[in-house]
Amino acid sequence: MFTLLVPAIALISHCSLVHGWKATLWELPNYKGEKYHFEGNDCYQYLGDDFNDKASSIDTHGTCVRLYADAFCEADNIDVFPGSLFHKNLKDLGFQQSVSSLGPCLAPWKITLWEYPDYKGAKFTYNGTDCLDSLGDGKASSLNTHGTCVRLYKNAPRCEGDEHIDVFPGSFHHRDLSYLGFHDSVSSLGPCPPMPRKPVLSSLYYTLGDFLSTTNSNGVSPDKDSTEKLLGNVIILGNLGK
Repeated sequence: MFTLLVPAIALISHCSLVHGWKATLWELPNYKGEKYHFEGNDCYQYLGDDFNDKASSIDTHGTCVRLYADAFCEADNIDVFPGSLFHKNLKDLGFQQSVSSLGPCLAPWKITLWEYPDYKGAKFTYNGTDCLDSLGDGKASSLNTHGTCVRLYKNAPRCEGDEHIDVFPGSFHHRDLSYLGFHDSVSSLGPCPPMPRKPVLSSLYYTLGDFLSTTNSNGVSPDKDSTEKLLGNVIILGNLGK
């Protein structure tokens, strides 16, 4: 149970990794009234005087879109994506007639990779918001994600292929990637996809995240007994939310 539940909470995502977003916004709930279409790869800084603070429903066209209450992708925000709730009525998300800008959900990432286990040997630091297409020879054996979430791709340039894993504060084996099956085989890397957000499980995920974020900067994880105790509470609360 211990080995299977962590991925179920910390790694499952309803969205695939995408390099662009797309959204149609309607003035009224239930996809009615005047509508505007937006798409891009970065922040769409302002919806325009004609549509600012007027959106009431949304279609994300299979992508993940972050809505912001202020221009320039600042202030209060929320992610909407396939499977998230209340696309028909943003009022239920607290965002009816308050959207001023929007952009991608993908968060900036940063990672330092070491040539050998236990943070030894040559090291390289990378950061960005999109895919880093190639790492060259892929010689990475330990890592530090600097508080961010990074997806590693095994023997696959351009962030492609089915063999990948997400590493983040509190995930395991940062000291030695061989335990993850990724020793000297990281070919490309990029941001983690957005997490699923549902009313009960959302709070559980962030409770778990707060606990796991107590790890030190070298990525050493909490002890197993403490983690299992927390996960037992997660199971109980999760069942209550069904």
